[in-house]
Amino acid sequence: MTHTSERARPRAIKLRNAAMILGASALALAMPYAAAAQEQIPGENVEQAEPQADNDNVIIVTAQRREQSLQEVPIAVTAVSGEELAARSAIDVSDIAQFTPSVTIQGASRSSGGGTNAAIFVRGIGQDEFLITFDPGVGIYIDGIYLGRTTGSILDLADLERIEVLRGPQGTLFGRNSVGGAIQIVSRKPELGVVEGFGSIGIREDDGFDISGALNVPLGDNIAFRVTGQHRQQDGFAINQTTGNDLSNVDRQVVRAQLLIEPTDRLSALFSADASFLNERGIQSSLVDLDTNSSFLQLFNGFSSPPGGPLAIDGTDVARDPDVSNLNRDGLNENTAFGFSATLEYELTDTLTVKSLSSYRDLASDFTADLDGTDAPFVDNFYSTRQNQFSQELQLLGTAFDDRLNFTVGAFYFREEAAETGQIDIFAGLFNLFQGLPGPIIPAFPGVDCTVTPQFCGGGANNPVNANFDLQFRTDSVVEVDSYALFGQFEYELTDRLTAIVGLRQSWDTKTLDYNVTRGGGSAAFCALPFGGAVGCIGNDIFAVPPTQFSDTFRAFTPRFGLNYDFSPDVFGYASVARGYKSGGFNGRATTLNDLTIFAPEDVWTYETGLRTTLAGGDIILNGAVYYSDYQDIQFAIAVPNPAGPGTLSPVINAGSAEIYGLELEGTARLTDTVRLSGGASFISAEYTEDVTFLGQPTGILNGNDVPKTPSTQLFGSIDYRQPVANNRFLIHARVDGSYRSSIQNEPSNFAPVSQDGYGIINARLGFGDADETYDLSIWAKNLFDERYLENGFRSGGGTNIGYFARGRQIGATLRFSF
Repeated sequence: MTHTSERARPRAIKLRNAAMILGASALALAMPYAAAAQEQIPGENVEQAEPQADNDNVIIVTAQRREQSLQEVPIAVTAVSGEELAARSAIDVSDIAQFTPSVTIQGASRSSGGGTNAAIFVRGIGQDEFLITFDPGVGIYIDGIYLGRTTGSILDLADLERIEVLRGPQGTLFGRNSVGGAIQIVSRKPELGVVEGFGSIGIREDDGFDISGALNVPLGDNIAFRVTGQHRQQDGFAINQTTGNDLSNVDRQVVRAQLLIEPTDRLSALFSADASFLNERGIQSSLVDLDTNSSFLQLFNGFSSPPGGPLAIDGTDVARDPDVSNLNRDGLNENTAFGFSATLEYELTDTLTVKSLSSYRDLASDFTADLDGTDAPFVDNFYSTRQNQFSQELQLLGTAFDDRLNFTVGAFYFREEAAETGQIDIFAGLFNLFQGLPGPIIPAFPGVDCTVTPQFCGGGANNPVNANFDLQFRTDSVVEVDSYALFGQFEYELTDRLTAIVGLRQSWDTKTLDYNVTRGGGSAAFCALPFGGAVGCIGNDIFAVPPTQFSDTFRAFTPRFGLNYDFSPDVFGYASVARGYKSGGFNGRATTLNDLTIFAPEDVWTYETGLRTTLAGGDIILNGAVYYSDYQDIQFAIAVPNPAGPGTLSPVINAGSAEIYGLELEGTARLTDTVRLSGGASFISAEYTEDVTFLGQPTGILNGNDVPKTPSTQLFGSIDYRQPVANNRFLIHARVDGSYRSSIQNEPSNFAPVSQDGYGIINARLGFGDADETYDLSIWAKNLFDERYLENGFRSGGGTNIGYFARGRQIGATLRFSF
C-alpha cells in the first residue's frame, strides 16, 4: 500500500446523450425454441437446420462455438428464443430466472437502491455488490461482448434472437472468466436480401405503455442493415407517503443498429452500435425490521426525538406494505450506456476459421436512495459512476484428424477505467449537535467512562473527538483494470461413442485503486485549528481515509476436463470437472483504515455429470444434471460494529467456504400438434462450512448457514396451446406459465426479517392472429394472483433493516405486426 501526495480524483468520462452503437456477433448458443407451427431459426455460424422428423423440439446451439444439437452439448445450458421470451411475457433479464434452473436475479443489489443494479446468482455463486471495485460472479455478454459492471445490467429484452444461460464455471471457451456461469444476450442479426421487420405496441396497468420495432434492409447483394428501437414507460406501483410521489416507475429506451457485410463466401463483418437510457425515480423500499437495541439508533433517537414525545424512529415505522414507502427522499435511478463492436470472421480453409471481436462500451450511472426506510434523515446515499471498457478477443476454430478433433483457442484482453463517487450520509448534522453539547459526555467507543477518561469522549465546542461523529462520508474511487487471458478447448473422439475434452485457461488481472474518504458534515472547520492534522486534515479537507493507492495482480489457471458418451442415438451423457475463479480486489466501501481491505480471488471446483435423452421419436426431451461445487475463499461484504468509534465497519474479507450440490431437470413434450408442455426443476443444498469473524467479532455468518440468493427448491412449467381456425387462415393461442421458489435468504447471516418465504407466480397469455403471423393481438397477465414478495433485502448494521418489494399483478395487451 502506498500513500499518494495528492488527493485522488475521479476521472471525468464524457458521455453523449444519444449514441448509435454497434453490437454484434453471437458467441454462443442458438435456441430457436419456437412454437409448433414455426420454422427453426438458425444460430450464429449455423446453417438452416434440416427438419428432423417434423419435430420442432430440436434445439440448435453454439455453446461450444460450433453447431450442435442441445442434446449433444456437455454443459448445463438453458436456451430460450426471442419468440419464446415474448410468449412468456418476459420484459427484462430478471424475468428469465422464473424458468431457468438454479438461477436468481434481483435488482437493488447490496443496498444500492439502484433498481437495475443486478445481483445474479447461479448455483449459489454470484455477487451482491455493485461497486466498481468488485467483479461480477456471473458474466453477462451482449452479442459476445462482456459487461464489466453489474450496475444497470437488468437489461430490457428488445429484438432478440435468443438468451443463453450457462451454469457452472466458464472460461475455456470465453473471453472473460466467470466463476458461477454466464448469460448471453444475442440480438437478431441483419439478413441479406430481405426487407422485413416488425412493430409492437402495448399497454399495461399503472398507465404502462410500450412501443418497439425493427427494420431489416438489404443494401445490395452482400450488405444488410438492421435497426431496432424500444421505449417503455409505466407509473410506479408504490407511493412515498412523505412526498406523495410514486416509486418504482419505468422510463427506458433502447436503440441498436447493425451492419452486416459479406463480400465473399468466406469473409463476414458485423458492425454494431447500441445505446440505452433510463431516467426513473427510486424504487419501493420498506423498513421491515427495527433493532431497538442498536446503540447508534438509540443515539439518533436521543438527539432527534422531541422531549417527552415519540421516538424519531420507533416500531410504528416497521411495515411490510408493498405499495407504500415512508421515505425522506424519493431517490432516483439514471443510467446511460452505449457500446460499439466489430466482429470479423474469415474461413482460412474448409476446416479452419479465425474470428475477431473488438468492442468499446461506456456507462454513466447516478442513483440515490433512503437506506433506513423511514422519513427520518438517518441513512441516505448517492452514487455516481462513470466507466468505460475496451476488449479485444481473437479466436481460432477448427477441426483436424478427419474431424475427430474439434478445437477452439483464443486470446483475450480487457481494459477498464472507472470512477465512482459515493455520498453516504449517516445521521446528517450529528457533528454540529456534538459541537453544541456542554462537554465531553458521549463515549467515542464502547467501554469508555467519560468521567474518568473524557479525552475519549465526544461533545463540547471544538472537541477533536467530535470529528469521529461526522458520519457524512464522501468516497472517491478510481479503478483501472488490465486483464489478459489465453484459453482453449480440445475435444477428441476416442471412439465413435466416447469423446475426451481438455480445456485450459490462464488469466492475469492487474488492478489499481486510488481511494479516499472525506467527512462532509462540518468537521472540516477543524482544519483551520491547531489540532487539524491530528484529526485527519489535509489542506481544507478532513479525511476518514487519506488518499491511498493499491495495486495488485491476480493470477489463476482454470482447467476443464470431461468425457462424453453416446449411449445410443437418443441418449447422451457427460461428466466434467472445472475450476472457476473470480478476481480479487479492494474494498470500495471502507470509511476507516481498518476496513480498507484487499481481498483475494474466489475459487471453485465443480464436478458435474449429466444425461440428455430424446424419447418418443423426438416428441419428448428430458435433460438432467447433478453437480457438486467446492467453493473457497468467498468474498464477503459485511457490516460489523466499529470497535474503535461510532457507526459500523464495512470490510470485505475472504473468510468462508461452502459446499454446494444439486440436481437440475428440464424437459419438453409435444402432446399433439397443438399442445406442448415444458418445465423444469432444481434442488440445491448450499451451506457455509465455517464461521466467519472480523477483528475477533462475530459477523453472524455461521457454519451451516444457507448461502444467500439460493432457494433449495425451484419448480417451473408451462402449457402452450396453438389452434389454427377458419381453414388455417387464423391462429388462436393460449399459454399458462407457473413457477415456484422455496424460501430464500438475502443475507449471509440468514437474518430472518429480510428473508423471503416460498412463493409461486402464475402468468397467462391469450392471443389471436393470422396463420402467417403477420399480426397478433394478445392479452396477458403477469403474476396473475398478485403474489407479493421481497425482491431483495439487506441488514444495515445500524438498526434499520430494509426490504424491496416486487411489483404485483400486471394485466396488459400487446398488438404486434410483422412484414
